[in-house]
Amino acid sequence: MSLTAKKTSGTTGRSGYHLIDSRPTAHGKVTSFVTELCSTKRRRSWKWMLLTNRIARTICREVKQAASGGIQGLYFRGRTFPSGQEPIGAVDFGPPSPDRRGEGRYNEHGKKVLYLCRNVSTVGAECPRTEEDPCLFIQPFNIQLDAVRVLQLDADLEEQFPYLQYTLLESEYAAEGTNFVRFPYRATHLIAEICRRLDIGAVEYPSVRGGYKDNREAVNLIVFEQYCDSVCDMMAGEPFKYQPSDLCLE
Repeated sequence: MSLTAKKTSGTTGRSGYHLIDSRPTAHGKVTSFVTELCSTKRRRSWKWMLLTNRIARTICREVKQAASGGIQGLYFRGRTFPSGQEPIGAVDFGPPSPDRRGEGRYNEHGKKVLYLCRNVSTVGAECPRTEEDPCLFIQPFNIQLDAVRVLQLDADLEEQFPYLQYTLLESEYAAEGTNFVRFPYRATHLIAEICRRLDIGAVEYPSVRGGYKDNREAVNLIVFEQYCDSVCDMMAGEPFKYQPSDLCLE
């Protein structure tokens, strides 16, 4: 009797086969690779890894093949402020200054990037308010970059790009990680490094905090350094204060 086994992510709904007709897929090998990669936050030599590790090289090849052309559409970027304080204007929604560039899902500490969301409700989920900064303001961007290559990861990639699919399946967790994947951002930092080497300017990916599993429009966009200034020139109008009723603006 043959056996087929499939894993489904509880955070994004992404899935992948571990066995098909009792034959193992690449999922097991990729899982081991991601588990080791995400076991520590120490700096890696991405160049050395891409030269010496077969799985990393395969992921690189699939990223190159999966990238497509163009970013078009309305996106939104949020920023929190203290009570009673408002943004000066759209100028406050560019990339953080060098002293404020922390680590993100697709950027290592200090990297210049721009994070945006496909809709307002996802911004609300991705930008939690605190006692110090309880007010969330949102800036729309009307992005029209036809020539920029983008990697779209909000789709089922298993049939064409299984190594990339399994890497995401094993790393789409919140920043604090799990007992098995302690630092999940390390896997996506590798993907980001590959994108930079291939001159891929942006990545669209499912929002874990935004609940992509139940809302397929909960998608984030990261724009890498070489295109940040161009995207900032495409801000549309002035920022507005987020309210739950803003859902009608999506």
